[in-house]
Order: sequence, then structure tokens, then C-alpha cells
Amino acid sequence: TTKGTFDIFINPTNTSAVGQTFTITATVTDAAGATATTQRSFTVTGVSVSITCPDQIALNATVQCDIVTANATKGDWSIPQFGGAALDVVPGISSIQIQPSSPDAVGKSFVLTATASDSSGQTASATHTFTVTAG
Repeated sequence: TTKGTFDIFINPTNTSAVGQTFTITATVTDAAGATATTQRSFTVTGVSVSITCPDQIALNATVQCDIVTANATKGDWSIPQFGGAALDVVPGISSIQIQPSSPDAVGKSFVLTATASDSSGQTASATHTFTVTAG
């Protein structure tokens, strides 16, 4: 086994997994054949949400930001100080189009917030900060 640090990405999407605990087991073998094993347990807590969006958004340019949720039944998105009302959406892979057009927005940072909830009432939120450039 190659030595080093490994990243494992887990995205539970089955709603029946919520509240259940799972264990990851890692075993490493050295050149002499000796092995070592470690385990790490985790519990699925329900809904999750993530935002992918550029950090810099040019004035008068339309930019697409993707919001991805798992295990969610409804979502709520808001873009503070851009004049838009929060959107009530069905989660999944969804996009928001942002086009800052106010000249006084240049140089300022804004936060896009996404909140999602599942059928049991659990909620999760994610934020993304972007700065408006002169274009």
C-alpha cells in the first residue's frame, strides 16, 4: 500500500440512511508485511447543501452559481443586497443566475446563502462569498 494521506469522499443520498452509523476501515501494510488497521465511524445526519460559484463576479456580467443538495425536500436561497426575494425551490442540482448591475456594488463582497430541509425537518445551510469587480 502506498504511504500517505488519502481523502475519501462520501455522499449518502438514501434518506433511510439518516440517523444510521457507518464505519470506514483502513488497513496499511509495510514492506515487511506487517499490517495496521484503524477504523472511523460516522453518522448520517441528514440533509446537506453546497454552493459552487466564482469568487469574483464582474459588473453587468451574468454568472451561474450551482447549488447542490442531498436528502432535501425543499430549499430556500437568498442573495442579500441584490434585491431578490428568496426562492422556494425543489432541491437537486439547481442554478442561480447572478448579474450585479449597480455601480456601487463594485469592490463590495456579498454572500449567497442556501438553506435546505428534509422531510423530518432537519435543515442544512451553506454560504458562498463573492466580490463584484469592475467588469
